[in-house]
Amino acid sequence: YRKKVQSIQSELLQAFNTYNNSKELMILEEQNLQASQEEYRLAQERFQLGAGTSLELKSAENAKVQAESNLVSAKYDAKISEINIDRIVGTMIVE
Repeated sequence: YRKKVQSIQSELLQAFNTYNNSKELMILEEQNLQASQEEYRLAQERFQLGAGTSLELKSAENAKVQAESNLVSAKYDAKISEINIDRIVGTMIVE
């Protein structure tokens, strides 16, 4: 019984660490998205003024889309980590 409890505690600690890392990554990805949105806005302005190229604009747009995708992935990973914690806690309660 003691080994099972220790195993669950260890799994829970690892799950909390994973969750915390996921939340930190989510914050970084949100900041990255904000930066890429601003870069895209600036690229649009430069393009409209004739100071930027369509390639620069497309590159900034691609970076913004990638940042959006990365944020969605980070949110998904955080939610999976949260669900894993709930699963482990449920295991502790049942046993």
